[in-house]
Amino acid sequence: MRTLSLVCLALSLIGCAGAPVGPNAPITIAPGLIAHPVPGVEAWRIEDVAPISANAMVILTADGTPILTDTPWTPAATEKLLAWIKAKFGRLPAVATIGHFHLDASGGLGALQAAGVPVIVSQATADLMAARGDYMREGLAKEYGAAFTGWTVAAATNPIAIEQRISRTIGGDEVEIIFPGHGHAPDNLAVWFPRQRVLFGGCLIKGGTSIGNLNDANLDTYAGAVRSLLALNPKVVVGGHGPRTDPGQLQTTIDLATEAAAKR
Repeated sequence: MRTLSLVCLALSLIGCAGAPVGPNAPITIAPGLIAHPVPGVEAWRIEDVAPISANAMVILTADGTPILTDTPWTPAATEKLLAWIKAKFGRLPAVATIGHFHLDASGGLGALQAAGVPVIVSQATADLMAARGDYMREGLAKEYGAAFTGWTVAAATNPIAIEQRISRTIGGDEVEIIFPGHGHAPDNLAVWFPRQRVLFGGCLIKGGTSIGNLNDANLDTYAGAVRSLLALNPKVVVGGHGPRTDPGQLQTTIDLATEAAAKR
């Protein structure tokens, strides 16, 4: 009996029922909001599980400064993420980027603004959010309910023109925000961290077997937009959906976009 008790204690310490433990174990920030450590770099893929699993990312710069790329679906989920970032890293993100106007990338903008987090957002995204943000939110409320009621889509302030590429130095690192061309959406941006060789591609990048939502896509330019990112030679790629973080997602997306264009 004593031996069995010691075994049970050991299992409880290392994680029962085969639960993953160690530095790469997922961290539950709140129900339905999970931080997945990205192996090999100081970055976390932030998964907002519902209504459709979608990714943001937190990455640390050379001096330990957190940067957030995209937001969870809602202000409430984004508030919880910001609280976790502050508790874990001792400060809020130095900056957040919004990669395109769909709410799986931009829905938490109001929470960023309320917390005083500086936001890099393009003029194209600001315009599309103003024109279509609440229409999208209302549609999601009808389909998915309470999480999308009781708030309005925030207006982006101080948007900037991002016609091709801009660069910022943050926390000792260069950060590049790239407009590769119209793919998933007319305003889709990618964020490149050269020192870590990490590319956050958002919903432009697909790691599964489907090209996904094409309502705002341009199949004439999609594959070319992603192909332009191959020259970066990233070590890590985080897309807008799914668990993959390998650079092979770029070619996966090119293939899917090419196939979808051929089937039109």
